[in-house]
Amino acid sequence: MKKNRILMVFTILLFFVAACNKDDDPSFDIIPDDLVGAWTNYVSEDGVENRFIFEKNNERSGNLEYYWNYRDSEAESYITLLAAKATFVVKDNMIIPTVKQWGSQLIEFDEEQLLDEIRWYTINEEEWEWFEIEDDFTITFELINDQLIIKEDMNDDGDYNDEDEIAIYVRES
Repeated sequence: MKKNRILMVFTILLFFVAACNKDDDPSFDIIPDDLVGAWTNYVSEDGVENRFIFEKNNERSGNLEYYWNYRDSEAESYITLLAAKATFVVKDNMIIPTVKQWGSQLIEFDEEQLLDEIRWYTINEEEWEWFEIEDDFTITFELINDQLIIKEDMNDDGDYNDEDEIAIYVRES
């Protein structure tokens, strides 16, 4: 009898833990359908291409990929200097990512040796330290027509009016 009671309590606790998943947390907003897809920002004079890919897992959580690509004027294709794979939720006008993997085609950041494809690193690997990021990292965004506007207050003055604090991404077809 006591064994059955313990088993029943354990089952109820397991149910509540499973039900309290962050992905289904009602305190997060529903991910806008318009956000889902691939978005690109070209900085042609610098040879830089920034790219986001968003997909939904359910209505309140999803996966995102980010790529910071570079191509000099003589190269035929881009190389990926920095990439990230993350899960994310949305609150108000902020995307809140949890990075699961960082990646790059650079063998080491202080050398100019390149890999043929992106090498991905997880938190348990020593190279994870190469990719420094703040714990409370968020992405402020706005969707207007087929534009994803990313805002970053780089100098912490409380606005997005300074140079390079707004990046406009266009939806890929």
